Amino acid sequence: MVDLDTKVRLADGVSLFVRELGDGFPLIVLHGGPGLDHSMFRPYLDPLGDEFRLLYVDERGQGRSDRVDPATLSLEVFARDVDLLAQALGLDRFALLGHSFGAIVTTKHATALGTAAAYVVSGGADSSDPSFFFSSGESGRSTRVERKGPISRSRSSESCVIVRPVAPHISATRRSARMPSFSGT
Repeated sequence: MVDLDTKVRLADGVSLFVRELGDGFPLIVLHGGPGLDHSMFRPYLDPLGDEFRLLYVDERGQGRSDRVDPATLSLEVFARDVDLLAQALGLDRFALLGHSFGAIVTTKHATALGTAAAYVVSGGADSSDPSFFFSSGESGRSTRVERKGPISRSRSSESCVIVRPVAPHISATRRSARMPSFSGT
């Protein structure tokens, strides 16, 4: 299994820190924040490296990635960075997982760019945006679908939406034998 730390230079000259773990279909993982880094996911998501090529990313200006002028940061820039990273890594296809602020970036990417094969939006995303839910169009790209109601009616404001527009081999029900089961109460 690959376990590698690297800085990846994007086409615009900024370098992002990426921790790569595992082999298989690439899954780009975006952390919460702003101001945090990928370590919030480790070691919790590491078992996914048994089936996926996990690409833990320190987003632009955060963690071990290059510092930038904060005035240059926007959701559009963070979302664009995903495609610039995929391009720099030579990825033809990838899935995108975001949590908290990373979920907001993932949602922006899905609704504005839609280039990922699949999206996982986990907890803390802005679900008040009517374009939060999306589905596969005939072209296989993600398209917006009007949200018809709350994401969940749980005791928590956290949510998780898994969208698989063009990657049927990625299953929401498959999990690594190393990943502990979880049962919410």
